[in-house]
Amino acid sequence: MAGGSPRHNFLSAAASDGARYMYSDAVVVCGGVRIEAGTIIVSHRERRIDHYHRLSDGQWHLATHVGDDALLVLPALGGSLPLVDVYREVDLGEGRRTLGK
Repeated sequence: MAGGSPRHNFLSAAASDGARYMYSDAVVVCGGVRIEAGTIIVSHRERRIDHYHRLSDGQWHLATHVGDDALLVLPALGGSLPLVDVYREVDLGEGRRTLGK
């Protein structure tokens, strides 16, 4: 849920049956609106971004980027995004379940 607190997200995950529904928190438009078939999923558990994009033949391609040295290249936007910048002030331990609690 976009805008949900870390506590809300943690409780939702703990109560879920494993099904996950993701919604975009941001949409970037440069110039005129252009439809690009793709999805970026940013992990909150590890330094990892999955980038799904549709190929010209209609097939989906998954590129997984892991670690601070990884670079997410976004040709449709004409740029790239280092994972170290995405996770700069992120505490990956926040909201994790602990035994006995």
